[in-house]
Amino acid sequence: MNTAPRILGIDDSLTIRKLLELSLGRSGYELELAATGADGIAHAKRNRPDLILLDYILPDMKGIDVCRALEQDSSTCSVPVILMSAKADDVRLLFKDHAAVVEFIAKPFTPPAITFLVGEWFAKRRPGGDSSTTRQAIAVAGGPGYAAKEAAAKALFAQLKERFARIPEWMEHIKDASPAIYFARKILTPDCLDRLLTALAPSFTTAMPAAENILGDAPPLAGTTALLPVPRLLELVESWGRTGLVSLTQGEVVTTVYVQRGEALLATRTGREDSALRAAIPGITHDALMRQAIAEQERSGKPVAVTMAEHGRIRLDELPALLHNLGRRALLDAINGGPGIFFWRDLSTLPDWIERYGRRFILDQLRLERMREVDDWSQIEGEVPSLELIFHRCPGFAARLGRFALDDQERRVLTLVNGRRTVQQLIEKSSLPTFSVFHVLFRLGQVELVRRSDPAATVEADEAARPVLILDQDHEGVVRTLERLLSRRRRPVPVVTVKRADEVLDAIQRHRPQMALIDAGAGGIDTTAVAQALRADLPASDCLLVALVEDHARVAVLERSGCDAVLVKPVPFFAVERLLDVLPPARVSTAHSTSIIYAQHRS
Repeated sequence: MNTAPRILGIDDSLTIRKLLELSLGRSGYELELAATGADGIAHAKRNRPDLILLDYILPDMKGIDVCRALEQDSSTCSVPVILMSAKADDVRLLFKDHAAVVEFIAKPFTPPAITFLVGEWFAKRRPGGDSSTTRQAIAVAGGPGYAAKEAAAKALFAQLKERFARIPEWMEHIKDASPAIYFARKILTPDCLDRLLTALAPSFTTAMPAAENILGDAPPLAGTTALLPVPRLLELVESWGRTGLVSLTQGEVVTTVYVQRGEALLATRTGREDSALRAAIPGITHDALMRQAIAEQERSGKPVAVTMAEHGRIRLDELPALLHNLGRRALLDAINGGPGIFFWRDLSTLPDWIERYGRRFILDQLRLERMREVDDWSQIEGEVPSLELIFHRCPGFAARLGRFALDDQERRVLTLVNGRRTVQQLIEKSSLPTFSVFHVLFRLGQVELVRRSDPAATVEADEAARPVLILDQDHEGVVRTLERLLSRRRRPVPVVTVKRADEVLDAIQRHRPQMALIDAGAGGIDTTAVAQALRADLPASDCLLVALVEDHARVAVLERSGCDAVLVKPVPFFAVERLLDVLPPARVSTAHSTSIIYAQHRS
C-alpha cells in the first residue's frame, strides 16, 4: 500500500506543472496535476489529496472560487491549500476567511523552495512536528542547556561591554531625548545586532549533533535568517566542507547558493535576475529566448546568463566574470535583505555549468563590501569613537590580507596604521576627508584587519618581537651600539643588519621589521624610492622608516621624502626608544567630538 502523501497541483502553466513534477514527483510524493479549476475540483473529489497547490489565476476561474467550491463539499472542505501567486503578499487578505489556505508561495519559485515549503508543512502535521526543522532538531535533543545559555550570555556581554562602558559619556548628551530610544540607537545598531545574533547561534546549535541520528546523516540546517544571519549561515556551510546548495527565500526573491566542498561557487536568484542581467548587459532584450531562459532557471536552476551564452547572446569568455558579479550582488542583497527562510540540501555533484563557470566567493570580501555600503554614523562612531584613538593591525594580518580586494582609500589608510598614529594623524597623513577615514577604520575593524587600542598602551608582545633593521656605513659606531642597547631593553628587540642599499627592500619584505633605520648617506640609497616601495607593500607598510643623517641641513628634505622620522648622528638612543615604545603622542583637543566632525563633513 502506498503511504506517500498525495498532492494535487492546479496550475494552467505548463512550466509550473513541469516544475512541480520535477521537484515533488521525484521527492517521494504521489502527485496529480490539473490545468483548470474545474478539472482540479473534479480530481480532488474523486481522489482526496493530502495537500493542494493552487494557482491564484486560472483560465476558467480564480483560486478563491476553487477554494469556495472545495469548502462546500464535505469530502474536500478540510484539505489544506498552499496558494501560488506572483503577488503572494497582495492576495493574502483575500483569503483571510478561508481556513483551508495555510501557506502562500510567490512565483516564480525554484524546485528547492517548493520542496522545502511542502516538506515543512507535512513535518508540522506529524505528531510533535514544528514549523522549523531547526526548532524540531533542538526540541528532539532537549534544547540548549544551562552551560550553553551561560556561554551565550558571556558572548553577548563580550559584544556589548564596550558600548556599556560608554554610557556615562553618552549621559552628558542625552538632554530631553527619550532614554530608551536614545540608548537603543547607540547600542543596538545593525552591525551590533549581527554580532549579537551570531553570538547567540551556538546556543541553538548545541543540540544538533544529537538530532542528526533522527534527522539523517546531513546536519539539519533550516530555519530563519532572523536567528542565523546570512554571513554566519555561509560560514557554517563553509566549515562543513560539504557539497550542495543553500536556498534562501525573502519575500518574492529566492536566492540559491551552490557550494562545492564548502566553497560557494555560484549564486543565482529569481525575481530580479533578469532585470539585473539586462542592467549588466545592455542590449539583452526580453524576447522569446529570454523567456525560455527564465523558464529554464525556474525549472532546473541554470542561470539565465548561461542559457543566453549558450545561444550566442553573451560571449563565453565573459560569462564567468558576469556570473560572479551577478552572484555577488545577489548575495549582498540577501545579506542586507529582511529575514527569510533558508534550508540546506546535500548534492553528490553539482551541474556541469557550475564546474565550468563558477568562481569562489570570498566571504570576508563580501563582508567588506557590505560594510562599504553602511552610512549610519551611530555604527561608525561605535567602532571609531575618538580622534585620539590608535589602531593596530590584527594578529595574522599578513595572512588575512590576501582575502581582500581593497579600494584606494582602504589601502591608503591601512599603509598608515602602525599602532602608533592616532586617528587625527591618519587623517592628516592620508589627506582624506575626516568621515572617509572614520568609515575606512570602521569597515577594516569589522572584517578584523585592524583593531583599536588604548592610546597610552605600549607595544604588545607580538609587536615587540618584530626586529629592527639597520643599514649604516658606521658598523661599529652605529650598528654595534644599537644592537647592544636594543638587546638590553626590558623587552629585547632583535636586530637585522643590511650591508648594501639594494638589499633593503628585500630584507624588509622578508623580516617585516617594526622599524628600519637607514643611513641616508649610504651609497646607492634613495630614501624616496624606499618609502614609496615600502608603502606599496601592504604587509610591511606599517614599518617605521627612519633616516639617519650627518647634519641638520638634510632633515627637512628627508621628512618630505616619505620618511616617518629623521635622526641626526650620533643616533640618540632615547629617540629610538620613544619610537619603539610608542610614547603617547601630543594630545588632540577633546573639544572636537566625532559628532561635530561628522556634522561638518555633512555640511
